[in-house]
Amino acid sequence: MMINASSRLGSMGSNWTFAVIFLLIKQCLPQSTSYGVDISWPIHHSKVSENYQGNSSTPVQVLGNRQAVYDNFMQGCHDYYTPGTLLYQQTHDPSSSSDSDRSQGFACDMTEHDRIQMNLRQPASMQNYTTMGFHKIKCPSKVFSLIKSFWDANSQNKKREEWFLGNT
Repeated sequence: MMINASSRLGSMGSNWTFAVIFLLIKQCLPQSTSYGVDISWPIHHSKVSENYQGNSSTPVQVLGNRQAVYDNFMQGCHDYYTPGTLLYQQTHDPSSSSDSDRSQGFACDMTEHDRIQMNLRQPASMQNYTTMGFHKIKCPSKVFSLIKSFWDANSQNKKREEWFLGNT
């Protein structure tokens, strides 16, 4: 749950923003358009749909060239782990002796492969506890109070998260 005391919408802000964007996209799409996996980002395959004409069995791509967006994202990951690139120089300490002289960008591809495989395997192992698989409820006041108190006491204690090699 997002807590933003300065927002006039409070915790509903992100939900409201999502709803507005969703409705705008829905109005722009033809009524017959379906939206499935691998349209905005690779979910089940390593590439997004490039079916712009609707003449194949893959989903119709209605969002433009999302493959270029994904390729740019992956290039950023490769650059982050490749000595000599500008991004590497901006994000790594040159005095650190732990940085090797060889690229570790391959880890980005391995992580993405694992993510896609998990997307294919994990749903079969999940158990739904309701007909739809989830049930939205209002956060109990006592629980929300505990969360908000923690946030108020700790929101200034930010620290950079360290992730494993190749994490995308």
